[in-house]
Amino acid sequence: MQVRSALPEDIPAIVDLWVEFMDFHTTLDPDFVRGQDSVAHWTEYVTGLLDAADHCVLVADDEDVLAGYIVAIAKEIPPYRTIRKYGYLQEIGVARRFRRQGVGRRLVAAAEEWMRAQGVPHAEVRIYVNNDASQRLFRSAGFAPHTEVLHKKYDNGA
Repeated sequence: MQVRSALPEDIPAIVDLWVEFMDFHTTLDPDFVRGQDSVAHWTEYVTGLLDAADHCVLVADDEDVLAGYIVAIAKEIPPYRTIRKYGYLQEIGVARRFRRQGVGRRLVAAAEEWMRAQGVPHAEVRIYVNNDASQRLFRSAGFAPHTEVLHKKYDNGA
């Protein structure tokens, strides 16, 4: 299995994994349901990331079968701090049949290598508190709690 930069021909398989990723997250949070035309919108979005200098889309390729993907971002911070960049792991998806085989760890390690090459001094990731698998993956990669995100749901759906 190799981890490499995503290519345009990987997009359909990445989108399939994204649908699996989104549908899994719906089991954690019912507000995560995909919207109308979400597949088309996300396909356009991720295709645009392939050429974005501040984004990295990597795939885990197992003999021409896409086992997983990860999206990493090198974000600029306004000049009010001495640290001017940080990394953000936007999402990771591993196909169900490849889970618990080290694919996620390989993708995270490759994304971290890319972020370091961008001059990023630290990285962040947001994980649902009830997503045990992602909690284990990122904690085993050395990520630790840093900032707490609080969430409040309104009855009006807005």
